[in-house]
Amino acid sequence: MKYDFSVLSEYIHNVAISELLRAGSSVSITHQSYENGRSIIIMLIYLSPDISITDREKDSLKLRCIDILRSYDQCNEDIKLLLRLAEAKCVIIQQFEKNIELPHKLPNAIHKKEKKRIENVKNIIVVTSGKGGVGKSSVAVGIALSLRAKGFNVGIADLDIYGSSIPNFLEVKGHMMMRDGVFIPPIAEGMPIMSADFFISKDDNKVFSWRGPMIAKMMDTILSLSRWKKENMFIDCSLDYLIIDTPPGTGDIHLSLLEKYDLHAHNVHVVLVSNESTISLLNTIKSYELYKKFGLDSFSIICNMRFEKEDIIQQYIKNFSDIIHLGNISFYGNLISNTFMFYKSALIAQNDKEDYIHFRSEYEVIIQNILNLQCSS
Repeated sequence: MKYDFSVLSEYIHNVAISELLRAGSSVSITHQSYENGRSIIIMLIYLSPDISITDREKDSLKLRCIDILRSYDQCNEDIKLLLRLAEAKCVIIQQFEKNIELPHKLPNAIHKKEKKRIENVKNIIVVTSGKGGVGKSSVAVGIALSLRAKGFNVGIADLDIYGSSIPNFLEVKGHMMMRDGVFIPPIAEGMPIMSADFFISKDDNKVFSWRGPMIAKMMDTILSLSRWKKENMFIDCSLDYLIIDTPPGTGDIHLSLLEKYDLHAHNVHVVLVSNESTISLLNTIKSYELYKKFGLDSFSIICNMRFEKEDIIQQYIKNFSDIIHLGNISFYGNLISNTFMFYKSALIAQNDKEDYIHFRSEYEVIIQNILNLQCSS
């Protein structure tokens, strides 16, 4: 079916483009259908040579145009249905000569995008597992707080869009701020924290019910449109470590992260999290296989909520020469009932109760192993 996007193109141009860039821009919208059932709406935004725009402004502009595309309802039912179901892509093209004729198809060169880097971040630790309920978020917080206690500048990106936990774990107070087109993350225990939770109103009890493309856009907002910098009146410096907490499984977020971002540029290390069950281990190894498929080569594993004295995980990973056993975290009843207070007492306040000392020592082993791995890489 052929769609007439002329009215929609003009609307997007007037609302989104003219406000930001004034004159010298144009919008072209096309639709592509593939034999495998995939349907894509492509917005091409053409800028004249005299318009100066940064990469951040481009990303912000793309997000605005996608949002407008998704919410537009002044069209016939066929186009409305298409806007709801099709994947949407926005490409910004800087023209080098005026009056260039707009192509009818997306140029092949546009598909070969360079992978993104996350500004102001030196090292990345991705915390992942193919299995839900093994404590990825609590491990991400534990690693972050332990590195922070050693004097490193640390931030946390919560990419578990549907099941965000980090703001609750850290009892993050404050609200989302935006400055110069960039989001300023709230601060918890001296660490910048970004999560999809900060973009919804708690009073409205809203939930995310988005499809893959919108989830990927939220991931880009968290990683690329946030100011990952430690700032106070004395220093203004990059993060030593960005801890990325991922959702369970090997779905859209993981694929988008691996396809869009140059993780190697940030000395990436992947921390797999499992408990002692065989099912958990089998699913966790699926995450390892996905990340390895995309060329990552620095892997380790943590056994969380450990009960048994026998080290089941260490025996299991003998078949995988490139997975290092970082350590174990025992099962603590108090950790389940009040996570942040337990972390605060053990890792921040350095409480000398037996459970806290033991918990802290387990994380000290894990952090030292991470630092040793990075020194040797």
